[in-house]
Amino acid sequence: MSGLDARVMWHVGPPRLRYEEAVLEVAAAADGKLDTIGELSRAVQSRRTTARKLLERLADRDRYPDRAWVEGVLRDVADGTCSVLEHGYLTRVERPHGLSGARRQVRDRMGVGAVYREGLYEGGLVVELDGRLFHDTSAAGQGPRP
Repeated sequence: MSGLDARVMWHVGPPRLRYEEAVLEVAAAADGKLDTIGELSRAVQSRRTTARKLLERLADRDRYPDRAWVEGVLRDVADGTCSVLEHGYLTRVERPHGLSGARRQVRDRMGVGAVYREGLYEGGLVVELDGRLFHDTSAAGQGPRP
């Protein structure tokens, strides 16, 4: 691995890759594009990093598989797509049909708690996808593979 010294936290025991570097390595080794989206969105959902930090670390690399595509996914994650399902909605429904961009992950009150709306469009239209079950894994919400 080139640039290993800058990518490793040598002062901790045992030494290990910085979190963003490890996420990029795992995403690069994923079995397919949906799994790559899942790894990137899961890392950001964990709140241990941000899409912007991942983009910064990616920019430091000379080579990375499908760089332009991964950069696009990370920009979408930075804009609020938090799962494979939400990314699929953005890239397969909203954009191809020319829908105006929704505000994503909008906090809303529901009863005594708070919920986050996947998409809130001008005029009050709310898009709710399949709920937490389909947000937790890259395999969930994809449907059968061809």
